[in-house]
Amino acid sequence: MLRRRVFTPLFIITLIAAGAFSAMGQTAPITGRVQTKAADGTLTPVENAKVDCYRTDSDLACRSTTTGKDGTFTILGIPFNATVAIAVSAPGMNPTVYPGIKAGQDKIEVELIAGDGSVIDEAETRRIAAQWAAGATGELTEEQKKAQEEYEKKVAEITEKNKKIEEKNTLIERVLREGEAAYKAGDYATAIAKFDEGIEADPDFAGSAPLLLNNKGLALKQRAVNTYNAGAKSGDAGQLATAKKSAGEDLSAALAAFARALEIASQPGAEQIRTPANLKADKLNSADGGRDSVRLMVLIKTVDANRVEEAKKVIGQYLESETNKEKQAQAQASLAAYLFEGGDFDASVTEYRKAYQFSPKDPDVLAKFSLALYTVAEDKQDASMKQESLNFMEAYLNTAPQDHQLRADIAGLADYLKTTEKMKPQKIN
Repeated sequence: MLRRRVFTPLFIITLIAAGAFSAMGQTAPITGRVQTKAADGTLTPVENAKVDCYRTDSDLACRSTTTGKDGTFTILGIPFNATVAIAVSAPGMNPTVYPGIKAGQDKIEVELIAGDGSVIDEAETRRIAAQWAAGATGELTEEQKKAQEEYEKKVAEITEKNKKIEEKNTLIERVLREGEAAYKAGDYATAIAKFDEGIEADPDFAGSAPLLLNNKGLALKQRAVNTYNAGAKSGDAGQLATAKKSAGEDLSAALAAFARALEIASQPGAEQIRTPANLKADKLNSADGGRDSVRLMVLIKTVDANRVEEAKKVIGQYLESETNKEKQAQAQASLAAYLFEGGDFDASVTEYRKAYQFSPKDPDVLAKFSLALYTVAEDKQDASMKQESLNFMEAYLNTAPQDHQLRADIAGLADYLKTTEKMKPQKIN
């Protein structure tokens, strides 16, 4: 039966890092460029032009700024419902006032002409803005109407986007709570369905998908353990075979979930969505959960050959993150065994060679490494590789316990190579 101790729940319902799901704030910047036009029509940016900002819908102040080398400026913190006017001045230029500006307006083009370098004060700016707002007839001009329509359209778009973000955030918080409750109650089918609901809401979002996928992987893995153990306890071969098949399918799906979680958490920009601590935890949970899924599939011999890339991905991350040499050796051996059981003997030889470097006296590594070498040597009729396989068989026979499950097979094959093929074991360098 499978050991339960390896399944430590990782359900930590932490709200996504600040800003990950947050609705857009209630302010927006305005941006623009200040230029001067020469007689031939050439526009030149005006650096260090002063851009004074005044709320014209109230007596409240707003921030002022100066232009950069390229003549651009940005004024932050303008409330969405505010109307402002800007007074622009620069040495050697005539000042000008741009009224009727709304939050979120960008790329405002301001042109200055040569002049005395004077500055328009707040009172004059407000007078000009009020005169502009009234217009000759007291009604909005066509330009004002167009600006108002554009502003209202932008506000509507932002409002709708905020609504969708808030709904998504609420859904994800709910499925995390409900999924964890179902997991703790042993209702893994419901837990998996809840996590899937959250994943489908935003499948590629680094702020939520890795956490949900990792939790889904845990639920699948725990269900696989329970299913296999129940089949093993039954004592019925048919029931065990059915349980083994079902457990294998769940472990394969778990590996896929962990690998996908790792992929999303590793994508460019993820570090700007999740806090570094949460992102690191996501990756560690993905790697460890994926590694254990690989181990279990090897243990019950239900390796899915279609998940080789996922197995390599999660164990590669695990080896990068884990510093304990013994655990690294076990993970490397699991990957090699996964490839061997999946029939990719060439790749398994490569990975077993790495596993041997980690743990040169591990009987499982020595036995399976020698078998992988022999299998490839037979297929390629490679005498040197066959010799190497015998060398590792001999090393295994000299170190493995007498009751090791592969001793009889390895001893028989080594005897065949010695007697029939007249080969002699050599010391491993």
